[in-house]
Amino acid sequence: MTDDKIDRRQLIQRAVTLGVTVAIAGCSQDIYSQLDDEEANSDEETEANSDSNSGELTSSSGGPISVGETVQGTLADDAPGDPHQDTPAVPYTLEVEERQRVQISHRADGYDTGLVLGDGNGTVLQRNGGSSSLSEDEPPGDGSMLLPLLSPDETYTVWAGADGFLDTGFEFTLSVAGPSALTADAQPVTLGDTVTTDGDAAVPDPNHPSQLSYSLKVPLRVELTEQKRVGIDAHWPVVTDDRIVPVTAAEGKPSGPHRISVDGRNIVQNSRVATSRPDEGVVQFTGEYGEMTLSPGTYMIWTEVGDTVTVREPIPVAERVEDAASISPGDTLTGELETEAPRDPVNHSYAEPYTVDGSAGQILYAELDNTEFIDPWLLLTDMDGTAITSDGSRMSAQLPEDGTYVIWVRSKIRHERAGSLAGAFDLTLLEGTIPDEARTISAGESVTAEITDDSPRDPVQNDLAIPFLVEGDGAGTAVARQDSDEFEPRLTVTDAVGQEWDLPPGLRKDGAGVANVPYGPQRFFIVWAGSATGIETGSFTLSVEQPEQ
Repeated sequence: MTDDKIDRRQLIQRAVTLGVTVAIAGCSQDIYSQLDDEEANSDEETEANSDSNSGELTSSSGGPISVGETVQGTLADDAPGDPHQDTPAVPYTLEVEERQRVQISHRADGYDTGLVLGDGNGTVLQRNGGSSSLSEDEPPGDGSMLLPLLSPDETYTVWAGADGFLDTGFEFTLSVAGPSALTADAQPVTLGDTVTTDGDAAVPDPNHPSQLSYSLKVPLRVELTEQKRVGIDAHWPVVTDDRIVPVTAAEGKPSGPHRISVDGRNIVQNSRVATSRPDEGVVQFTGEYGEMTLSPGTYMIWTEVGDTVTVREPIPVAERVEDAASISPGDTLTGELETEAPRDPVNHSYAEPYTVDGSAGQILYAELDNTEFIDPWLLLTDMDGTAITSDGSRMSAQLPEDGTYVIWVRSKIRHERAGSLAGAFDLTLLEGTIPDEARTISAGESVTAEITDDSPRDPVQNDLAIPFLVEGDGAGTAVARQDSDEFEPRLTVTDAVGQEWDLPPGLRKDGAGVANVPYGPQRFFIVWAGSATGIETGSFTLSVEQPEQ
């Protein structure tokens, strides 16, 4: 690699570290990749070595290192090549006793340091390289850092090497610190507090690792002695526990943030807020404002420097819906979603509320039509603000008890400056039913049944068919298959009110006895197993396969 390329790499690293421009930080990975391509093209020997390595870690190890430990080492001539650049690097094995965030730091006096983290399967998980010097007058090698979230079920390899080619023989220091290295000085806050975050308390952001540098975030500490619903008003905060394990939504689904273009602008899609203790380590953003139910424990709120953060009691649902219209099964109401609408208690997004009275065990089916805003979304909560279910423009739910509930009409995207996220809509509410003859079948199960002259008839073609309600772990879309030696099979999928389900593009509606069917809590979809002619009788086998998540 030429001196010119070394200078360019260091210039980019320092620019990102100093935060000279957001554009550089945002595309740092692409720049890094481009420089790597140039280096590979200019050095055939390096390219050959990289090909032989194929980006996988070797089994050799410089020794173990533990959380809380610091080791001294020397970058010798015979050190293995790291899996990113094939430059000299010393490998160390690392294990943790519990799921936690760690801070891996590599410092040296004579070179720009580099770090590579890999798992036990030889897969490169993270890398970071370059000097973190804040002045051109400081020597290179001030340090490189990784902030990975590690699992106790894995053995990791940490490669301490150089970010670029160099003469060997330099001494270095490698340390692994626990989460308290970032959270020890976190400012405590309690319900009712409003604070402005101070830049002096900022630490590298552990929730958004970068290849070249880390932005700064301020952690605030919240202690809860009992399960509590908490409101957080801040600018896109991230909530973790005290091990810096991100809190996840109750559904356990990752949901952002990701970019969606609206009228030529990039906006951030709001995601579900947390409703449980940390589980799978999926980062969940609470949105610009949000409320969540948290179990007893210690939590960290990570937010921007200079942000005003309020930790508060939840806003009562009754206060949010005091001007809401009521709706009953059989009604179709026309409404208007506005950016001045109340905010729902789950995502705290602009939403038009409708109250509905129901009884325990009753199945409600809500449907949106003629919507003028994009990505319509329905949410059902009780009067305590607890989510019963949510879905797209069609939603079904079985009420857990007698009482008043709220249907919230909103866009799944949340951004008050996007005009296309507001507009008119028609909301229809119906009462759903499950056929008395419906049998339950679980995803992964296979059953045998028989169509007779006395069998029920499906609500779409009015043909002889046997109804099945599909259940499964979590929520998703299963594949139902019907086989018969006595007739040509046909499957029909209907929702809770007997309408044929309009499958999204790419899913199979019917064909040689194969169809996709949604399943999960509060999803009442019925698979009707019949014949192609609609009048034939005989036995068949129905199997439901749950795809891997």
